[in-house]
Parts: sequence; C-alpha cells; structure tokens
Amino acid sequence: MLKKQIGLILSSIHTGSAVNLWSSFVETAAAQGQTLFIFPGGILEAAADFEYLRNAVYALANTRNLDGLVCWSSAVCFPLSRERFDAFHAGFDPLPYITIAEKALGRPCLTFDAYNGMKALTAHFIGKHGARRIAFLRGPEHHVSAQDRFDGYRDALEEAGLEFDGRLVSSPAGWENGDGAAAQLVESRGLVPGRDFDTLIGSSDMMTVPAIQYLHERGYAMPEDYRAGGFNNSAESGILPHPLSTVRMPYAELAGESLRLLQGLINEGDGNSENEGRTLPCEIVIRESCGCPGVSDRLPAITKYIRAQYEREKRRDVLNTLKTELLGIRSRESLIQSLARHLPQIGIFTAAVVVYRDGKTSECIGSFSPQGVSVGGETGGDGGGIVGTVKGACFDARLLFPPELSGQYADGAFMVQPLFTENRSLGHILTNVSFCDGLILEELRSCVSGALKGIFLMEQLLQESHPAAIGVIPASAGGYGLPKEARHLFIGFEDRWSLPWTGDTEPVHIYSSKDFAGTVARGEPALICIGSLNAAAVEALETVRRHPVTATTPVLILPEKIESGDAFTAICRFPRVLLCNRSLAAFEVFGTRVRTVTQSGAILPPRTGELVKKTILLFNSSPGSYMSRVKIARAVKTSEDYLTRIFRQEMGFSLWEYLNSYRVCIAAALLANTGYSIHEVAFRAGFPDQSYFTRVFKKILNKSPSEVRKQ
Repeated sequence: MLKKQIGLILSSIHTGSAVNLWSSFVETAAAQGQTLFIFPGGILEAAADFEYLRNAVYALANTRNLDGLVCWSSAVCFPLSRERFDAFHAGFDPLPYITIAEKALGRPCLTFDAYNGMKALTAHFIGKHGARRIAFLRGPEHHVSAQDRFDGYRDALEEAGLEFDGRLVSSPAGWENGDGAAAQLVESRGLVPGRDFDTLIGSSDMMTVPAIQYLHERGYAMPEDYRAGGFNNSAESGILPHPLSTVRMPYAELAGESLRLLQGLINEGDGNSENEGRTLPCEIVIRESCGCPGVSDRLPAITKYIRAQYEREKRRDVLNTLKTELLGIRSRESLIQSLARHLPQIGIFTAAVVVYRDGKTSECIGSFSPQGVSVGGETGGDGGGIVGTVKGACFDARLLFPPELSGQYADGAFMVQPLFTENRSLGHILTNVSFCDGLILEELRSCVSGALKGIFLMEQLLQESHPAAIGVIPASAGGYGLPKEARHLFIGFEDRWSLPWTGDTEPVHIYSSKDFAGTVARGEPALICIGSLNAAAVEALETVRRHPVTATTPVLILPEKIESGDAFTAICRFPRVLLCNRSLAAFEVFGTRVRTVTQSGAILPPRTGELVKKTILLFNSSPGSYMSRVKIARAVKTSEDYLTRIFRQEMGFSLWEYLNSYRVCIAAALLANTGYSIHEVAFRAGFPDQSYFTRVFKKILNKSPSEVRKQ
C-alpha cells in the first residue's frame, strides 16, 4: 500500500469525546503507515471566544496537501443550516472524503449508534434497578448525536411503560455546562434528588461528572440518593468514588473503518462513492454509579489517570518556562529559536510557524527539525543556531508549508493548529504528534499566538515613519501635551476607546510604551489604562512602574476577555493594579470605585488582589457554567465570606453583580451577532431560566433582550 497523506477535521483536540477520537486516529494511522494531518479548526462560524478564527485551517484540507480526508461533521457543523453544511463540505471537492456522525451529500458516512447506546443504558437503570423517575441532562440543541441520545432516553421510558415528564429534562445545554443544567433542575424547578428523581443521566460524561459534583456540594450522595449515568466513557468517569456507568463510543473502530473506507475512495480515483458507510454499535459500560455492586476495578483507571496527569505537569513545566521567555520576545528569529530550544523537551522535534500575508500568500517565518533550525529560508545545521537574517519564505496560501519542507512532513502524525488572537487570524503552527494531550497543545497554540501578536505590533511600530502613527494621539490641536482637565492616559487602545465616566473630552492615547516618558513629562496622569492582557501589556506596566512619576499611579488593565497565561500571572505581582473586563469597566458602579481610588489611593495589596483577579479569570474561563460561592471560593483557595468582602472592596461590584453583568454583556453580543433564540442566548450566557435572564438583562442594560436584538 502506498503511503497516503490523510487529513482529520474536528472542532477541538482538548475537550469531550474529541480527546479519544483523534488519539485513536493517530494510533490507527501509525499502524497502517499513513501520514496524518489533524485540523482542529473549531465550530464553524461560532462567535463565542473568537471560535470562528480557528476555522481558517479548514481551507488547508485540500488536494494540494492531502490524498483523502475524514471530517467529524456533527462536531464542526452542528449549529449550521443544511445549506451551510452542504456548502462547507462542497468546498473539499474533488478531494475524496468521508464524514463522521452526519452525512454529506453523495459521501460515505460513518456513524455510531448513540440512540441504542443511550436506550440500552436507560433500560438498564429501569430493568435492573427499578428506576422510575429518571432526570436527563440534554446536550446542545441541533446536535445530531445529542438528539439521538435524548430520543434513546425517551423511547426507553416509553417501552418500559413510564410516562415522560418534561420537568425532569433540562433545557439543551453545552457539553461543558452539566452543573448549570443540574442547577436548572434543582434551583429553577425545585426538584430534589431521591424525592423527585431517582436517577440522573447526562448526554455526556462531561455533563454528568460536574452535575454529580454540584449535587455533592448540596449534600446529595451518589448512588445513595440517586443513581447516575453518562455517555462517552471518559477517563474521568472511571475514577469517581463510585465509577460512572456510561456508554462507550467505538473510537478505535471509527478510526479503523474510516481509514479503510477512505482508502477505497482514494483507490477508486473518484471522491464519490455508492458506499453509504455504516453505523457502529455503542456498548454500555456498567459500573457502581447505577447501583451495581463492585463490578469495576478503579485502580487501573486511577493509575492511568495519575500517570497522564504527571506527564502533563512535566510538559506544562517546560511550557511555563517557554511562556516566560516569550514575554520578552520581540522578533521572529527569537520566537523560532525559543521554540526550537524548549519544545523538543516535550517531544515536539519538528515544527513550522506559518503566517498569512493575504488571501493568496503565506509566509513560513521559521521551522525546526532534527536536521536544523531555519528562519525564513535561512538554515542552521546540526540542529542548533539560527543564521542569517529573515528573508521570508513565501508560498501559495493553499499549501500547509513551503515545498522545501515537504521531507519533514512526509511521515508520521502532525497537528495543524490555528494561530489567532482577539479578532485576527494570524496563521498556523504545524508540529509533529508524539503524545496525545490536547490541553498541552492548546496551551502551546495560545502562547505562540500571543507572542506573534507582540512581534507584529513591534514590527508595525518600527515600520511606521509618521510619529503620530506610533506616538501620542494629539489631545488638542496645539500638540501632544496632557491637558490639565484630562488626566487619564490610555495605552494600547487602537480603537481610541475611553471610559465614559471619566469626563475627559479628549483623553490621551499612546500606542507604544516608548512614548510614555515624553508624555508623562508634559503632565502627571491620575489614572493609566492598558487595553490588553498580553506581553505588550506587561511591558507597558513595567514601564509605568519604573518611571518615578507613575510608580504608584493606579493602573487599570482592561482587555475584552481575560485569559490565563504568563501575562495574567505577571500583572498579579504589580501593586496598585485593577483588572476588569472592558465591557464592565464602562459601568458607573466601576467608575465610582475608580474615582475613589484616584482620590484616596485604596487598592488591595498584590497578594490579596490576586484572589480577586483569579475570581474574574474564573468568570471569564467558564461564564456559562454554574457558579456558587462554594465553587468560586474553592477555585481561588480562600473562604467564601472573605472573598465576598474583598471582591466588593476591590471592584465596587459584588461577586454576583460582576458575574451577571459579564453574562449580560455576553448575551448582548450573542443577540446582536447571532440568530440564537432568546431562550438559547440565556442558557449560553449562563442563565438557566429565561424569565430571570430577562429581568437581570433589563436591570443591568435598561433594555430588554428584544430591544437589543432590534437595534
């Protein structure tokens, strides 16, 4: 069999069933001697967390790079209409391809029998354990497999002669919002485990496990008060105190059958086939959570899980060192040199960083392999050193990498991860796959994206010749001085955004920290605002604190979204710094707090303030998840009462005011930019009850959701 270049498209590599699926493809492709390229390009057109910017790598799945393709269509396309689904897949023609879980017109499709898997699990609870009141956590709306699982649950009830009760079923929820779905049943509907339902089944283990934790925090034990079941047979399902009864997806079988079918299409020389594919069975896995005594051995699962966590932490230590180094990176050469120095320590021996110049041209800014390191076409032999200057290695944007690197990517498995930051797609990083830990690879993607953003900003500033383009935006026609009536300085706000409550008629903006000293010399600012949370923001903050005039000036860090990483860790160590989402910084309650700061100077010391910042980070990382004071306090490792007190003291908002305001801002963006129903927007933003959502929304924004949608 000739070696083929095979592609695998899926939405992510670090969450849910994708974790097991892509690792199975890596193993199967290696066993068959095929070269595999994996494209984790996100959910199509999803606005949340700039997910749509991941989609750019899908264009690389074409005949120039691949001989055949497998697309996990239900995961990538589930929010889309059938027309958009068909249009997306038509873009792969004439490449031979098959789909998983949802069929594309004229192409073979492999599915797994989620319906009968969930039906069998539900029937086990009914027939073996006498379950009569079974609560169900629904998965995402419009997701084919999630609907199959719900249908299997309903039909199992009907065949057993049990009446379907809609109050026992949560509204459709995201795979990672099982605790929120459970909260809807318990808090919004007043259901009590053991009294109103004897069993809880989630559409995924990802939903059931946090739901069990949520109920545990409220004093309900499993399986004493209720039984539990899930779907996917995740690693976490086997290490619970009472391991979870679940449904095993046929990951290895999907990978093997996919590559077999695809090989047939490739050999036919025609992307179309009369073969419709097949449906693979899902088997139930019975453990203690359903009430069956002592049927599973936790030790192997725990040992495997601990070993995986140990390996992850070792790799994370290397990544943390890399992240710290990248904070000071200002050139492409230094970026590639740092990657080549650190990544082989975690098993990444071959990598290339590609940036997009325009729709027709890409540029490889550097690569490394066991044969050497190169930047823009210049190569250093014997695996060490970067020589020469950056000349640029430009090539056709439809290609994964420059043709001269083809030998490095001819054998093995490779990950093609999108590089992006905020609202800009930057390029992609191509790495060999020697381990299957999507979380580590996602962290790598994020830190390289951040470093590239800082490098591009520096290059832009150096290339600009007009001083106004890189210096201070004039506050008045008379020059760059800081007017007495406007004593607020903004650094890095390219859109010239400013705070509405400051009263500044012409706030002063600078784009580069190198212009800071000259600006401050013309007037001492009462407040300094920095518009991002990245390496450039840390550099700006260091500049501010080094200057004798602003060593103690209050600083606001105001990014659109707050993410973990080295920049977040770095800003926590600086004194007199407040961190706030930009959308919430415009609220008057925060303005009142900041005016107090500028007058009295009262800000929590860094170690205490870090608890508040970590709380805000938690809100940003999972805004749609269920939150409680207990959960928040545990996450930041402090007491509930203490956190509640210092949060209001530092931010002006209470914990719930901040969280609800942030969720409302997310909802407003969804209403303005998507076609989701108000009910779905409410649930995606973290409000399990639509009427409560509407009341909170109107109270905070003084407009109803419908009014915002019409604007």
